[in-house]
Amino acid sequence: MFKPLPLFIRGRISRSLFSVDLSLDEVDKKITYQMVSDVSEITDSLELIQNNYKRLSMTKSDDLLRANKFHLLPTTTIFTAKYGDEVIGTISVILDSTFGLPIDSFEDISSFRKEGTVAEIAGFTVKESWRSRNSGISIPLALMALRYCFENLNVDNIVLTVRDSVKPFYEDICKFETFGKVKTHDGVEGLRSASLVVKTADFYKRLENAYEGKPLNKSLFLLFKEFPWAKNTIFPKNKSGLITQRTILDSKLIKELEQKSSFFNELSDEDKLVITNFTKDFDLYRKFMNHAHQNFSEREDYRYYVNLDANLVSFGQKFPVKIIDVAKQGLRIFSNQELDKEVILEVDTKEHGRIVLICETRWAVSKYYGVRITMDNDQWDNLIAFYEDELSGNDLGYQEAS
Repeated sequence: MFKPLPLFIRGRISRSLFSVDLSLDEVDKKITYQMVSDVSEITDSLELIQNNYKRLSMTKSDDLLRANKFHLLPTTTIFTAKYGDEVIGTISVILDSTFGLPIDSFEDISSFRKEGTVAEIAGFTVKESWRSRNSGISIPLALMALRYCFENLNVDNIVLTVRDSVKPFYEDICKFETFGKVKTHDGVEGLRSASLVVKTADFYKRLENAYEGKPLNKSLFLLFKEFPWAKNTIFPKNKSGLITQRTILDSKLIKELEQKSSFFNELSDEDKLVITNFTKDFDLYRKFMNHAHQNFSEREDYRYYVNLDANLVSFGQKFPVKIIDVAKQGLRIFSNQELDKEVILEVDTKEHGRIVLICETRWAVSKYYGVRITMDNDQWDNLIAFYEDELSGNDLGYQEAS
């Protein structure tokens, strides 16, 4: 009802009314928040999204699961709120990759990509029968996704698309910024939708200023900082900068997606190539290749998405760069400094110390560069072996949120 008011006035009024009940009852204490850890949690999350889309008349699809090609990539992380074994809420974080992001079909985000790495928040919903809980299941889920973007992915911009009717909540309470124009979105049955962005460089300060002097239950800033649901939360950790989670794709999940979602049959040959190069899943590779109408060039090495800081060494000077993904023989980096043909990189790792790599620049797109390692390095080989062990082991990389 405050929408016609100027943004800064509407925001003050909305934030004065915002409150989260933190007197958790016995039901609230049994709700847990964590990253999905098995196939059933993935399908339950996707089923919940589809059911809510149908309930709100946001889709005419008869699919049982609301899934898309991004769910086949290890760069997509799904979080859930669960009561016992029941998934009652879910939210996803999709890291920008060769596939791009879902928002690309709706809005141009090229300017954000020029600033650094981007992630998209998507698939955010809570089961209807749980939406009235005073503690607000949606708030800890949203903050968990934001913390993951900040602490694990270290992205420069976070984007999302929402229905125009809920845009004021994200602008006033969450301090997101709208960009582009409000327009109809085919992905949500022609509803008017808006795009928003969180610029992580100043978001923390913007949130702090907006909620200055507010108590914990009325301050999204303090809720984000202190996260009072920590005892009920298992937060993923990225060892040695590793972001990629173990790919849960297996024959069971592939069968579920194929039978319950139509997107599987709409993948282009290019999509199939990207997916198989990401996942290195033999069953999926064989399935896609049997239906391909062209020869595919499979990537030589598995690629791991990471959050690593490095320095470009050039003529005695050092320039900070961000490493996006790595493989045994190469890296993809983001750099504001233009790279020469021959490159020296100093990569800082917690467990493996500083690694110096001699590389050759192979390609450049905007400020993103692909480099190939031209001189063997045992430390680098050990790091890649460590990543392989992490993804093939039983440890999913969880820790209690703090």
